[in-house]
Amino acid sequence: MIAWRSLLMLALTVVTLFAIVFTLLAGYGLVMAEVWEHHPLDYETAEGEWIWIDDQPIYYRTWGWERGPQVVLVHGFQIEGQEMWSNTAQYLADAGLYVVAVDLKGFGRSARDASPNYSIDSQAAILARVLNQLNIGEATVVGHGWGGAVAMQLAVDQPRFVGQLVLISPRVHGDGMSLWRGLADAPLIDRAVAWTMAGGGPLWALSQRLGFYDYSRADEEYRRAVQQATRIVGTVDALLAMAASPHDGPPLHPERIGVPTHIVLGEQDGRAVRREALRLEKDLPNARLFIIPEGGHYVQMEQYRVVNRIITEICLPDEPPTLTGIDSPYQRQFSR
Repeated sequence: MIAWRSLLMLALTVVTLFAIVFTLLAGYGLVMAEVWEHHPLDYETAEGEWIWIDDQPIYYRTWGWERGPQVVLVHGFQIEGQEMWSNTAQYLADAGLYVVAVDLKGFGRSARDASPNYSIDSQAAILARVLNQLNIGEATVVGHGWGGAVAMQLAVDQPRFVGQLVLISPRVHGDGMSLWRGLADAPLIDRAVAWTMAGGGPLWALSQRLGFYDYSRADEEYRRAVQQATRIVGTVDALLAMAASPHDGPPLHPERIGVPTHIVLGEQDGRAVRREALRLEKDLPNARLFIIPEGGHYVQMEQYRVVNRIITEICLPDEPPTLTGIDSPYQRQFSR
């Protein structure tokens, strides 16, 4: 009897301590969620433009010669948006390509819409309207993470914009929100959860680090840009709207994608992403896979020289190749 009482008291103590810690964290998150955001969309913006789609500003930047082969860069489910291409865009432009990077709705310097309409197909539709206004057609569309799903949906719904696909660290069957989507519906603590886990809080910062195989490769300018994006007014509201949006699953009818598809994977990326990359290589009719050592989920930043060369040679196939690799039935692996 005494042993059972001791175990019961221990359990009650653990539950009480957990409740206290949770309450303190929730209170901290609630306070920070209210004071964290204070930048307008155009804060410290020296370059780039906005296109108005349904009365909402969508931000984009361009690099290079407008008559060069076209490349469209689509970011993943990272609040900084196109800033993740800081090591890629200018390199591709210098190689003779015309580069367009778009901040999808709710990300980067695009509108923070509080209505729950952030599905993959709605983001692909917005992207198509931006590309239409920019006279983009049959481009190489490069999508990172969840942005790969948007790129695939664009290829299905609006194939005239897509000449080929490059999917980097693809997250096609999940947007990375499953861990906190349910908690974001909780009354009183929803804003605290959104800020803590995705809008600039400590768990968000931890997830940023874990996305890199070696976080020291993320330069200071990028880290600063990421922080600034989380401080744009309306970010938490947009994150809550994303959590409340209908979860429409992977891109519809991927079997309709007939364009060449190149999948780029960091060898040290998470198990789920590695599994998705191998599945896409198998399921898509014209797919090939590149696996890059010493790269995590942000492989295009950690191993940007390799990734940039892969994209360049995909876009300019007549140029002399510079990559060396080893072919196997399952992968083609490249080193720096």
